[in-house]
This record gives sequence, C-alpha cells and structure tokens, in this order.
Amino acid sequence: MPNWFTAVPGTVLSKEQQKPLVERFKQTFVAPDQRHLPFWFSFPMNPTQRELLLSPRLSDLPQLYLMLGRGIELHVVTGSQVREFFTKQDPNDNVDIYVFDDSFGWCVCSTDRSTPDAREDAPDFLIVAVGDVPWR
Repeated sequence: MPNWFTAVPGTVLSKEQQKPLVERFKQTFVAPDQRHLPFWFSFPMNPTQRELLLSPRLSDLPQLYLMLGRGIELHVVTGSQVREFFTKQDPNDNVDIYVFDDSFGWCVCSTDRSTPDAREDAPDFLIVAVGDVPWR
C-alpha cells in the first residue's frame, strides 16, 4: 500500500468488481510492453494544469472511477467528490491517481512524479490527460 494521507472518497469496489475494469483500463490506455511500469508512462507526455481536476464543470459528472496506483484500489465517485479530494490532497501522498469513466474514452492522471526519473526540483504533482476529457 502506498504512503497515503488524504481520505479517498466514494465506494471501494471489491477485487472481483474492480478486476474487469482495471483490465479494460490497461487494454485501453497502457502499452502492453509497459504494463510493469506506472500506467501513465504510456500516456502522451502533455502535462496539463492541476486546475483541470479542480474545475467546477467536473461536478456535473455523476459517476467516475478513481483508481489508486496500478489498480491497488478502485473507487466509484462523483465529480464533486473528485474535486473535493484534489482540493484537499496532501502533497505527501505517494501514489498515482487515475480518474476515468465507463466510456474509457479519456483519463486524467495525477502523479507525484514529473518524469520517470523524478527530479527534486519537480512540481509536487504532474497532471497528464489522455483522450477527450469531457469538462475541458
């Protein structure tokens, strides 16, 4: 389990419930030869602003998934819960967080590393998005 300081909202899915969703996530977003790495390494490196996860438009989305790490936990959340979570997130949280929905047409990742060889002068969080994020 990662070092974790911020309470994660929503309902935690059982391992049985989350397994097909995590598998579909990997098939959709993660290159087969990179599945042993953090999933976001497969995303195009187009960092965006943290404000994407704080947007009021995010609150309009009724059901999302919030996944910790490489499928450590998968939570069903609302857009409002996602906004509140990222507003309160402790900078010492040490885990990659993926937000996506049932369409698997997009994903936003908040990672505590800015590059695969994270530098000390890197920002606390790097936000990487893939696909057509509906509230952009």
